[in-house]
Amino acid sequence: MKRRSAVKTLSLGLGYTMTASGMAVFMNSCKQEGTLKEIAAEWKPIFLSTSETTLIEDILDVMLPTTEASPGYKAVSAIQMVDNTLAKLWKKEDQLDFKNGLNQVLSRVETDGAASIEELTIDYIKPFVETYMGKVSDEENDRRWKLIKADKSELESSELEDYYFHKFIHNIRNLGISTYFSNEIIATEHLAYDPVPGAWNGCMKLEEGQNSWSL
Repeated sequence: MKRRSAVKTLSLGLGYTMTASGMAVFMNSCKQEGTLKEIAAEWKPIFLSTSETTLIEDILDVMLPTTEASPGYKAVSAIQMVDNTLAKLWKKEDQLDFKNGLNQVLSRVETDGAASIEELTIDYIKPFVETYMGKVSDEENDRRWKLIKADKSELESSELEDYYFHKFIHNIRNLGISTYFSNEIIATEHLAYDPVPGAWNGCMKLEEGQNSWSL
Protein backbone atom coordinates (compact mmCIF):
# COMPACT_ATOMS: atom_id res chain seq x y z
CA MET A 1 0.00 0.00 0.00
CA LYS A 2 1.33 3.45 -0.90
CA ARG A 3 1.30 5.80 2.07
CA ARG A 4 0.07 8.76 0.00
CA SER A 5 -2.84 6.74 -1.39
CA ALA A 6 -3.72 5.56 2.09
CA VAL A 7 -3.94 9.15 3.31
CA LYS A 8 -6.28 10.08 0.47
CA THR A 9 -8.61 7.18 1.19
CA LEU A 10 -8.27 7.27 4.96
CA SER A 11 -11.48 6.52 6.79
CA LEU A 12 -12.01 5.23 10.29
CA GLY A 13 -14.80 3.00 9.04
CA LEU A 14 -15.62 1.90 12.55
CA GLY A 15 -19.24 2.98 12.58
CA TYR A 16 -19.11 4.37 16.11
CA THR A 17 -19.81 7.80 17.54
CA MET A 18 -18.07 9.40 20.47
CA THR A 19 -19.46 11.93 22.93
CA ALA A 20 -17.41 14.96 23.95
CA SER A 21 -16.91 13.51 27.42
CA GLY A 22 -15.95 10.15 25.93
CA MET A 23 -13.38 11.81 23.70
CA ALA A 24 -11.89 13.64 26.68
CA VAL A 25 -11.50 10.43 28.67
CA PHE A 26 -10.05 8.62 25.66
CA MET A 27 -7.52 11.31 24.82
CA ASN A 28 -6.44 11.81 28.43
CA SER A 29 -5.85 8.07 28.77
CA CYS A 30 -3.59 8.21 25.69
CA LYS A 31 -1.33 10.92 27.11
CA GLN A 32 1.86 9.57 28.60
CA GLU A 33 5.10 11.16 29.69
CA GLY A 34 8.53 10.04 28.50
CA THR A 35 10.21 9.04 25.28
CA LEU A 36 8.58 6.69 22.78
CA LYS A 37 10.89 3.82 23.78
CA GLU A 38 10.24 4.39 27.49
CA ILE A 39 6.47 4.46 27.00
CA ALA A 40 6.52 1.36 24.78
CA ALA A 41 8.62 -0.53 27.31
CA GLU A 42 6.24 0.20 30.19
CA TRP A 43 2.93 -0.03 28.31
CA LYS A 44 0.58 -2.96 28.97
CA PRO A 45 -2.51 -3.72 26.82
CA ILE A 46 -5.89 -3.63 28.54
CA PHE A 47 -8.14 -5.36 25.99
CA LEU A 48 -5.77 -7.61 24.09
CA SER A 49 -3.35 -10.07 25.62
CA THR A 50 0.36 -9.42 25.16
CA SER A 51 0.64 -12.21 22.55
CA GLU A 52 -2.45 -10.96 20.68
CA THR A 53 -0.99 -7.46 20.67
CA THR A 54 2.28 -8.76 19.23
CA LEU A 55 0.47 -10.69 16.48
CA ILE A 56 -1.70 -7.73 15.44
CA GLU A 57 1.27 -5.38 15.53
CA ASP A 58 3.25 -7.79 13.33
CA ILE A 59 0.36 -7.94 10.84
CA LEU A 60 0.09 -4.15 10.71
CA ASP A 61 3.85 -3.73 10.44
CA VAL A 62 3.84 -5.95 7.34
CA MET A 63 1.01 -3.83 5.95
CA LEU A 64 2.76 -0.54 6.86
CA PRO A 65 6.49 -1.35 6.95
CA THR A 66 9.44 0.93 7.54
CA THR A 67 10.65 2.61 4.34
CA GLU A 68 13.32 5.16 3.49
CA ALA A 69 10.68 7.88 3.74
CA SER A 70 8.87 6.93 6.94
CA PRO A 71 8.89 4.58 9.95
CA GLY A 72 6.78 1.44 10.05
CA TYR A 73 3.87 0.60 12.31
CA LYS A 74 5.98 -0.93 15.07
CA ALA A 75 8.41 1.98 15.07
CA VAL A 76 5.73 4.47 16.17
CA SER A 77 4.01 2.18 18.72
CA ALA A 78 0.58 2.91 17.22
CA ILE A 79 -0.68 -0.44 18.55
CA GLN A 80 -1.34 1.29 21.87
CA MET A 81 -4.16 3.31 20.33
CA VAL A 82 -5.61 0.16 18.73
CA ASP A 83 -5.88 -1.50 22.13
CA ASN A 84 -7.26 1.67 23.72
CA THR A 85 -9.87 2.04 20.96
CA LEU A 86 -11.03 -1.55 21.30
CA ALA A 87 -11.20 -1.32 25.10
CA LYS A 88 -12.83 2.08 25.51
CA LEU A 89 -14.85 2.79 22.37
CA TRP A 90 -16.21 -0.51 21.09
CA LYS A 91 -19.44 -2.09 22.27
CA LYS A 92 -19.27 -5.47 24.01
CA GLU A 93 -20.82 -7.25 21.03
CA ASP A 94 -18.25 -5.75 18.66
CA GLN A 95 -15.44 -6.67 21.04
CA LEU A 96 -16.65 -10.28 21.03
CA ASP A 97 -16.82 -10.29 17.24
CA PHE A 98 -13.25 -8.97 17.15
CA LYS A 99 -12.02 -11.73 19.47
CA ASN A 100 -13.88 -14.37 17.44
CA GLY A 101 -12.26 -13.01 14.30
CA LEU A 102 -8.84 -13.11 15.93
CA ASN A 103 -9.41 -16.77 16.80
CA GLN A 104 -10.25 -17.42 13.15
CA VAL A 105 -7.01 -15.73 12.10
CA LEU A 106 -5.04 -18.05 14.38
CA SER A 107 -6.75 -21.08 12.89
CA ARG A 108 -5.95 -20.00 9.32
CA VAL A 109 -2.31 -18.98 9.66
CA GLU A 110 -0.13 -21.85 8.47
CA THR A 111 2.02 -22.41 11.56
CA ASP A 112 3.96 -25.47 10.42
CA GLY A 113 3.37 -27.20 13.73
CA ALA A 114 3.38 -24.11 15.94
CA ALA A 115 1.44 -24.97 19.06
CA SER A 116 0.41 -21.46 20.12
CA ILE A 117 0.16 -17.81 19.13
CA GLU A 118 3.53 -17.15 20.80
CA GLU A 119 5.25 -19.43 18.28
CA LEU A 120 4.05 -17.58 15.18
CA THR A 121 6.85 -15.82 13.31
CA ILE A 122 6.99 -13.13 10.66
CA ASP A 123 7.67 -15.87 8.06
CA TYR A 124 4.07 -17.02 8.49
CA ILE A 125 2.55 -13.59 8.93
CA LYS A 126 3.87 -12.13 5.64
CA PRO A 127 2.16 -14.66 3.34
CA PHE A 128 -0.97 -14.38 5.47
CA VAL A 129 -1.11 -10.60 4.90
CA GLU A 130 -0.46 -11.03 1.18
CA THR A 131 -3.24 -13.61 0.86
CA TYR A 132 -5.97 -12.03 2.95
CA MET A 133 -5.14 -8.31 2.95
CA GLY A 134 -3.78 -7.96 -0.57
CA LYS A 135 -5.59 -7.22 -3.82
CA VAL A 136 -8.31 -9.67 -4.81
CA SER A 137 -10.72 -9.98 -7.73
CA ASP A 138 -13.77 -7.72 -7.83
CA GLU A 139 -15.97 -10.77 -7.39
CA GLU A 140 -14.14 -11.88 -4.24
CA ASN A 141 -14.05 -8.35 -2.91
CA ASP A 142 -17.85 -8.07 -3.34
CA ARG A 143 -18.34 -11.42 -1.62
CA ARG A 144 -16.28 -10.37 1.39
CA TRP A 145 -17.96 -6.98 1.62
CA LYS A 146 -21.47 -8.47 1.55
CA LEU A 147 -20.44 -10.99 4.17
CA ILE A 148 -19.08 -8.50 6.73
CA LYS A 149 -22.11 -6.25 6.25
CA ALA A 150 -24.55 -9.12 6.75
CA ASP A 151 -26.68 -9.63 9.85
CA LYS A 152 -24.85 -12.50 11.53
CA SER A 153 -28.10 -13.78 13.07
CA GLU A 154 -29.27 -14.59 9.54
CA LEU A 155 -26.11 -16.43 8.50
CA GLU A 156 -25.76 -20.19 8.35
CA SER A 157 -23.42 -21.70 10.92
CA SER A 158 -21.05 -22.62 8.08
CA GLU A 159 -20.81 -18.92 7.14
CA LEU A 160 -20.11 -17.55 10.61
CA GLU A 161 -16.41 -18.46 10.66
CA ASP A 162 -15.90 -16.61 7.37
CA TYR A 163 -17.95 -13.69 8.71
CA TYR A 164 -15.82 -13.28 11.85
CA PHE A 165 -12.60 -13.73 9.92
CA HIS A 166 -13.21 -11.17 7.17
CA LYS A 167 -14.83 -8.70 9.57
CA PHE A 168 -11.67 -8.87 11.67
CA ILE A 169 -9.48 -8.28 8.61
CA HIS A 170 -11.64 -5.32 7.60
CA ASN A 171 -11.55 -3.80 11.09
CA ILE A 172 -7.85 -4.31 11.72
CA ARG A 173 -6.99 -2.76 8.36
CA ASN A 174 -9.07 0.33 9.19
CA LEU A 175 -7.72 0.50 12.74
CA GLY A 176 -4.18 0.12 11.46
CA ILE A 177 -4.41 2.88 8.87
CA SER A 178 -6.30 5.32 11.09
CA THR A 179 -4.04 4.88 14.13
CA TYR A 180 -0.88 5.04 12.01
CA PHE A 181 -1.70 8.29 10.24
CA SER A 182 -3.10 9.91 13.40
CA ASN A 183 0.00 8.95 15.38
CA GLU A 184 1.85 12.04 16.60
CA ILE A 185 5.14 11.14 14.92
CA ILE A 186 3.55 10.51 11.52
CA ALA A 187 1.12 13.44 11.77
CA THR A 188 3.72 16.03 12.76
CA GLU A 189 6.95 14.78 11.17
CA HIS A 190 5.87 13.02 7.98
CA LEU A 191 2.68 14.83 6.97
CA ALA A 192 1.96 18.52 6.49
CA TYR A 193 0.87 19.69 9.94
CA ASP A 194 -0.71 22.87 11.26
CA PRO A 195 -1.84 22.73 14.92
CA VAL A 196 -4.13 25.71 14.31
CA PRO A 197 -5.73 25.02 10.92
CA GLY A 198 -7.79 27.65 9.13
CA ALA A 199 -10.90 27.25 6.99
CA TRP A 200 -11.15 23.96 5.14
CA ASN A 201 -10.76 24.15 1.37
CA GLY A 202 -11.51 20.83 -0.28
CA CYS A 203 -10.31 21.98 -3.70
CA MET A 204 -6.86 23.25 -2.70
CA LYS A 205 -4.15 21.68 -4.84
CA LEU A 206 -1.02 20.20 -3.33
CA GLU A 207 2.26 21.69 -4.46
CA GLU A 208 4.68 19.31 -6.14
CA GLY A 209 6.41 17.21 -3.49
CA GLN A 210 4.22 18.53 -0.67
CA ASN A 211 3.07 16.09 2.00
CA SER A 212 -0.61 15.38 2.49
CA TRP A 213 -2.18 17.17 5.46
CA SER A 214 -2.54 15.31 8.74
CA LEU A 215 -5.41 17.56 9.87
